[in-house]
Amino acid sequence: MFVDENEFFRQAVFHICRNLDFEFALQECLLYLRSFMPADMFHLTIYDRGLKALKTIAMATPTEAKRVNIIIPLDDEGKNKLSERLGVIVDKKVVIRSEVDTSLIGGIIARVGGKLIDGSTSGKLKALKRELGGAIR
Repeated sequence: MFVDENEFFRQAVFHICRNLDFEFALQECLLYLRSFMPADMFHLTIYDRGLKALKTIAMATPTEAKRVNIIIPLDDEGKNKLSERLGVIVDKKVVIRSEVDTSLIGGIIARVGGKLIDGSTSGKLKALKRELGGAIR
């Protein structure tokens, strides 16, 4: 099945942004994504600067959407796992040097060589603004 990439992402953004109850927004987006790929769960995880940990605040499955409070400290083991996952993405060995950037709101930005992987909340909001053609001020 051929899917226009721009339309796919436009619809994914639409589904996740059309409900202010983010747990239900995750579920709506998950149900849309399942039309194109296997997916059983969607979760929203942020970086809590005060706790210096990852915090999952919502989870959704096709049949359930709920707010949660799961805290995952980002210790050396967590940094190693993150390093391994990023290494798979860029096909290189990755060494984590972390710093806190309060402008990110949540998430992570990784720079690996010349490649930038933006998984930050602020980056996603900027991309959404570009996608909507600057209609949001």
